[in-house]
Amino acid sequence: MLDSILLCLKSLGKKRMRTFLTIFSITIGVASVLIISTVSEFGKTAVTSELDSLGLGGLAVSCSAQNGDILGISGSKAELISQVEGVDAVMPVIVQSSRAELRTAQSNCLIFGVNENADNIVDLQASYGRMIDKYDVLSGRNVCMIDAKLAKQAYYRANIVGKSIKLTVGGIPREFEVVGIVKTGTGLLQGMMGDVVPTFVYVPYSSLQKLSNRSDFDQITVKLKNGANVNDSCKQIETTLKIKETSGQSVKYHAENLSQQRSVLERLMNTVSLILSLIGLISLVVAGIGIMTIMMVSVNERTREIGIKKSIGAKRISIMLEFLSEALVLTLIGCIAGIALGMLTVFAGSRIFKIDVKPDFTMILFSIGISLAVGLIFGVYPALKAAKMKPVDALRAE
Repeated sequence: MLDSILLCLKSLGKKRMRTFLTIFSITIGVASVLIISTVSEFGKTAVTSELDSLGLGGLAVSCSAQNGDILGISGSKAELISQVEGVDAVMPVIVQSSRAELRTAQSNCLIFGVNENADNIVDLQASYGRMIDKYDVLSGRNVCMIDAKLAKQAYYRANIVGKSIKLTVGGIPREFEVVGIVKTGTGLLQGMMGDVVPTFVYVPYSSLQKLSNRSDFDQITVKLKNGANVNDSCKQIETTLKIKETSGQSVKYHAENLSQQRSVLERLMNTVSLILSLIGLISLVVAGIGIMTIMMVSVNERTREIGIKKSIGAKRISIMLEFLSEALVLTLIGCIAGIALGMLTVFAGSRIFKIDVKPDFTMILFSIGISLAVGLIFGVYPALKAAKMKPVDALRAE
C-alpha cells in the first residue's frame, strides 16, 4: 500500500505545475463548499434567533375596517384576550419611527411601546440595568431601554444606565431616562435595514400614548401556553373579540399566526441554503472534470510505460488501480488543503465580523466523501482506458 502511494507521488511529481493546478482547483472547490455551507447555516441560525427575539412564535392581533383600512385596537381587548383559554401572556404594542439623540450620537430608530411582559413575549434581555416594569407602565414614566450599539456610539461603553436620551415623539424631542441596556438580539435586522432603522428603543406604551395623544395600540402580541393549538386559539380570540365588540362599528379582528410566517421564512432560508450548496458542488464537479482531463493527458504521455508494464506481466487491474489511485491521491490532497483553507477563511471572517461560527464537522466529512467520490468517478475512465491498452499497440506508440 505504501509503495503504491509513493509510486503515485513520484508520478505526480514529474509534472509539478500541472499537479499543483489540479490540486488547487480541488482546493478551491472544497473550500467553496465549506464556506458557502457555513455562511448559509449561520444565516439560518441568525434568522431563527431574530425571529425568536421578535416573538414570532405566537399571535399578533390587529383590527381593520370593512374596507381594509388598518385601525387601532383598544387596550380593553388585551384583557379579553388574556382570558381566552390557552393564552399565557399578552402585550399591547405601539410602534413609531423616530430620531434618537444621545450625547453627540444621532440615529434613526424605531420606538416600541411595550409593557412589563416584554422580556417574556419578545424575549428581550437586559445586559445592564433593568427591564420596563409594571410601575413604569402605570405611571407613564419617560424611561426607556436602548440597544448596546447606540450606547457605545455615544459613550464608547455599553453600561450607560441613568443617562438621558432625546427621542422625537409627535415631532417634539422628548427626554427619556435610560434604565436598561438591551443585549443586541436584533442586530441582524438592524443590519438588513442599514441606516434607515439602525437601532430599536423600548419605552412604556403608556408614555408613548401620552406623548403622541393616542389611546389605542397598533396590535396586541399574544404568547400561547405550551401545547396550545395555535389555529384554535386564533379562532377563539377572533370570536371573543367579535362577540364583545361594543363600539357599534363594523370592524374585523385578525389573529395572525406568526409561526406560519416563521415557517415560510425558514423554508425560504432552507431553499437559499440548498441553492448555495449546489453552487459549491458545481465547483467540485468542474474540478473533477479537470482531474479527468489531466489523467487522460497522463495516460497518453505514459503509453509506452503502460506497454512495457503489460509486456512483462502487469495485469489490467494493476494498471487501472495505479491510475485510479493517482486520481484519488490528487483529490485527497486537494480536499485536505480545501478544508484547511475553508476553515481558515471561516474563522478569519468570524473574527473580522465578530460573529460566533462553529465548524460543522458533518459538512467536513461530507466534503471529504464528495471529493473522493468525484475523484473516483472522474478517474475511472482514464484508468479503464489505460488498463484496456494492448501491449503491442502501447509499445508502438511514439
